[in-house]
Amino acid sequence: MALGTNRARILDALAIEIDELLAAANGTGYAHALSTARGTSLDNVGDLFGITRDVDETDANFRLLLSQLITVYTAAGTKLAIRTFLAALLDIELTTVKIYETTPGNIIINMPLSVEDREDYINSLINDIIAAGVHASLVFSNTFWDSPDVKWDTDDDWE
Repeated sequence: MALGTNRARILDALAIEIDELLAAANGTGYAHALSTARGTSLDNVGDLFGITRDVDETDANFRLLLSQLITVYTAAGTKLAIRTFLAALLDIELTTVKIYETTPGNIIINMPLSVEDREDYINSLINDIIAAGVHASLVFSNTFWDSPDVKWDTDDDWE
């Protein structure tokens, strides 16, 4: 086909439009991929999981939080996955999050006092990531579980 024909001009115009369409499609894909999403696009990925970022949270920190959440969902709510997610979310040491299974279907999650002000937020997340039929209770303290002075008396009161 000769370069100056009407068909060539139409094909050239279509090629430019197709290139622009492909670039836009690739951009949309990158905006939804966790590893490449930024700003509002990253917030949209968080919306898929029902997670919003803190006011001053950077893209890198929010991306880490979302990747931890994906790990929790894919690990089916194992104790380690829940601990890892909560530690990353709250920016605390993994060793400060302890989970005890008191009876089948009941867990107690012990966390440091420093995050007690976020209890409602933590509870809402925990209810989303634990298995159906499991009840979780939060306890906030620094040494409660390890203290030799804490024990049950016969009246089920703390001594």
